[in-house]
Amino acid sequence: MEKDVFDMNKEEYAEWFKEQNGYTLDEQLECNEAFEKDLRSLSSKMSDLDYAKDVYRALCNMRWKKLGSKALYSCSWRYAGGMVAEIRSVNEDYLNFYCSNNEGTVTTEVEKDMAELEWLPVPWDNDF
Repeated sequence: MEKDVFDMNKEEYAEWFKEQNGYTLDEQLECNEAFEKDLRSLSSKMSDLDYAKDVYRALCNMRWKKLGSKALYSCSWRYAGGMVAEIRSVNEDYLNFYCSNNEGTVTTEVEKDMAELEWLPVPWDNDF
């Protein structure tokens, strides 16, 4: 019987993660850091609330892949809203964006801006 992920020690989890994903936890952490750093480069455009909401929607229910990397970035809706609010720095929090409709939608403008940073959207499989 396979061991439950919650019962694994750090080394077991790292091995399981690599088997499941095809890349290491370190590669995942590097991906997460790179994505969030690159996203911050869009801060001036995110001063526009409509654009910021578009970025939030593009982060929800979507994975992002950096060209040349195996790792995929994704985050929760709450985290996405909090990150956009933090980048905007105008006294907002995740609730200003959370459940603002059309989560998982990537506008042409956001897709183009992310592609310039070498990030491409990778939709989730709907096979559940």
